[in-house]
Amino acid sequence: MEKALKELTQSGLLKRDNRRGTFVNNGVTLEGAEAGSGLIAAYVIGIDNPLWASALRGIEDVLRQHGFHLLPSSYGESMEQLRGLVKGAMTKNVDGVIMCPPTGPQHNEELAALIETLERNGTQVIFLDRHVYELDIPFVASDNIAGAYRLTKRLIALGHERILFIRNSD
Repeated sequence: MEKALKELTQSGLLKRDNRRGTFVNNGVTLEGAEAGSGLIAAYVIGIDNPLWASALRGIEDVLRQHGFHLLPSSYGESMEQLRGLVKGAMTKNVDGVIMCPPTGPQHNEELAALIETLERNGTQVIFLDRHVYELDIPFVASDNIAGAYRLTKRLIALGHERILFIRNSD
């Protein structure tokens, strides 16, 4: 995540403040909206999940400020559906793809081929919520460890002593 934040800060898309955190640089003008299609595709696992709906809304709000339009899609971790979405993105000549990549090493080879196809087409790719270590693709993800640490410290400071942590299988 730190690498992605650094790259986005260097490109001017984010501003970092050591005391307050990292923020979208609202004063930045993105290149490409006039020269390209002005379209950014976003592929998430389940668009009906409130987390993804909220993330897509935030992405759309920022893109709109910079003259881009969002084409959101849901693919349910089906590589067949993802291939179809990538084909559609290239047909529409999108400027970029924001993708929550499928999980599991069984998808890595095919995912790498899809990314290569997009990049050959001049389409930039960034991963959302997940990092695939075998691929050198910028990604944006929450820092769940730091968040859980701060939350636990807060609960202890409030006097709670019996704290249970439940994690999903991913």
